[in-house]
Amino acid sequence: MFLWKEDAGTCAYHWGGLDGVVREYERGVDTMVPGTDGFVILRMTSIGRADDPWDCSRITRLYLNEDPTPVLELIGAAEHTTLYEGFGLGAGSTGGEYDIAFDWIADTNAGAFAPGEEEAVLGISLVGTRCPVDWADFDGDGDGDQVDFGAWQRCFTASGDPTGSFDLEACVCADRDRDGDVDLNDAGAFLECATGPEIPFDTGNPSAGCQ
Repeated sequence: MFLWKEDAGTCAYHWGGLDGVVREYERGVDTMVPGTDGFVILRMTSIGRADDPWDCSRITRLYLNEDPTPVLELIGAAEHTTLYEGFGLGAGSTGGEYDIAFDWIADTNAGAFAPGEEEAVLGISLVGTRCPVDWADFDGDGDGDQVDFGAWQRCFTASGDPTGSFDLEACVCADRDRDGDVDLNDAGAFLECATGPEIPFDTGNPSAGCQ
């Protein structure tokens, strides 16, 4: 995960997988964390220093798995490259090929939020909800039919109204646009996903409907 900002701050966040290394490559700073071959959540924030506003230095913090205590903190991160400005993802310098899989990616320029802090400002979490391809199969029988639509209706609230019968645990995947309610916008997503009784989802082809 890379962040470049000419005359401001640059940092490259690397997580090492099974060897459990979190490293900020531009400055050679690293720390050891529990390793895993599963998915992890990486969060990088960068914010200007209140005590040094004119030198464009930054405080950059790196978080792992939504722990609000950063695994690394760089105070006074300064310009390192003038190639371009932006946010990027990918493999570092490698001698061969490297497979990377992303469940979701979120980016904002509205402040620098530690895990959980963004919800008070943005109204939503930056952490994606992991919903299965067959999210609309509420009864788990492999299709999307009237029984599942009945379950979807029990999740229905109204536009901009997160109250109603909204059950966060049962209905979070029915809120397809992640705006805190289940309304007509989300109904369209269900209809795209519906197959009919005993007609299974084509889970190998998400673009066929249910996504």
